[in-house]
This record gives sequence, structure tokens and C-alpha cells, in this order.
Amino acid sequence: MSNFTVRVYVHNEVAGNMAELNGIMVSYGFRLTISSDVGTIYVLPPGEYSYTGNIDRKAVLEMVKAAAGQVGKKYSIFITESKGRTWYNLTKAPKVP
Repeated sequence: MSNFTVRVYVHNEVAGNMAELNGIMVSYGFRLTISSDVGTIYVLPPGEYSYTGNIDRKAVLEMVKAAAGQVGKKYSIFITESKGRTWYNLTKAPKVP
């Protein structure tokens, strides 16, 4: 399994565009959060997503293009494939009851 961090920038964004994109990205299997090695879940910054799967960067790019294209705005995408990720000062995700 490969881990990917995806950044989507929506150009000339208006209210509601990012919420719409978040919903679409989640429907494609992307997460708005990341988990630490001990299981603590953190919220990614706006416009960033996490994906884990048995696919390559090109396939991830095609999925993101399909998702972002539904917002109806010009967008830019940046994808990294990772063997490990480190972060600082991300917000802990609220616990789901």
C-alpha cells in the first residue's frame, strides 16, 4: 500500500467551494485527516487530503482531477507519495462518539 498526500488549490474560490470539494474527495476515498503511529487522528490543513491504496501517483492524479473537476472552477493539484510523513501542530480531530 502506498500513502499519498494531495494538495488541491481551487482558483478564485468562493464560499462553499472547499466544502463541496471536501465532500467529493471523501466520496472518492480521500481523507481529511491523518493518523499518527499511536493512532491519534489529526485534521489536515484546508485543501490537503490523504489517500492510501495500491495504485500509483498517475492513478491518484486522475482520481483527483475527476473529483476537483466537479467543482466547476480552475484548480491546481500537487501529489506526493510517501514512505513516511511528519507534521507539527496539526489540530487533533474531534472524537466521534
